[in-house]
This record gives sequence, C-alpha cells and structure tokens, in this order.
Amino acid sequence: ANPITPVSPGPATTVSAPFIDITGFAEVANSPRYNTNRAPVYPTGLAISRDGRNLFVANNLGDSLGIVKDVGGERRLVRVDLRHADNRDLQIYPYGVVLKSRERSLSRSDDAGVLKAYVSCWNDSSVAIVNPGQADKVSYVRVGSHPTKMLLSADQTRLFVVNSDDDSVSVVDTVTDKEI
Repeated sequence: ANPITPVSPGPATTVSAPFIDITGFAEVANSPRYNTNRAPVYPTGLAISRDGRNLFVANNLGDSLGIVKDVGGERRLVRVDLRHADNRDLQIYPYGVVLKSRERSLSRSDDAGVLKAYVSCWNDSSVAIVNPGQADKVSYVRVGSHPTKMLLSADQTRLFVVNSDDDSVSVVDTVTDKEI
C-alpha cells in the first residue's frame, strides 16, 4: 500500500501532507474551556489494518474506538462506543489498540482482514473486544488495574497487557478471550 503521507527527501526538509480529521468521533460539543475549542476526543492509541485501508483510533476522552475506513479514499468515520450498556456514566478512558488479523483477507468487504480490535480501557481494568463487522457488540475481558500498552504474540494467540497500576502483565488467550 502507498504511504498516507509523502516521504521526506531528507533531514531538515518540510513535508506537506494531508491529515485525518477525527473530530467526528467526538460525542460532546467543542468548548472554549477545553483543548482550545477542539473536539474532546484525545487519541491515544493507533493501529492500522494489515492492508493499510482502515485506521483504528483509541479515543481516550471520547470513551470510544474510532475506525477510519478507506484511509486513502473517502475516509468514512465509524464510532464504536466502549462504555458499558448498564453504566453509561462510567468513563473508561481507552488507551491502546491492537488488531488481530485473519490469516488472509477473504475479500475487500471483510473489514480489511481485521478479526478483532482489542482496546485497553484504563479506568475500567478491562480490555474491550470489538469485531469490526459487528461494532455494536462490544465484549470485555477483565485484567489488572489501569491497562495501557498491549502486544500480540507472533502467532496472535496471546495478548499481553501492561497493567500500569498493578506493575503486572495480563495474558489473554485470543481464541477464548479470557485472561490466563
């Protein structure tokens, strides 16, 4: 896939590149009292699908996972609310996002080969699990306190989650989506 931004010809050069406006992921209106009147989204984690078509964004203050579909084209925004259905008032502060990919992409319509998106939920001691094809159904696996950075094993069967307030690492089986 071609890069989203142009390549720099060398050090000390200026590169002019398009940017991706993610203010559409905000659920709350801009406020002059916050973030110099910018949308309260605050992206903290990024992951891109293997084919480079879809960008996944952990929106820390927006309690959501944003998906920018067709990054190199029309850039359609999809917002996945990560708050629990039974407690919409609990802010979860998504932090990082990691993608589990299919062995191979079946077609151009299968969400770019992404099987699951894992999002660390800092204030909820959990990792949200989103299937991009069913983004309205979010599940969770409990982990330690204040999960932040995550990493998949090379064979994508284990997800390692750093729990910053526990000084621990949780290991999640990505087949059963249970902490082991």
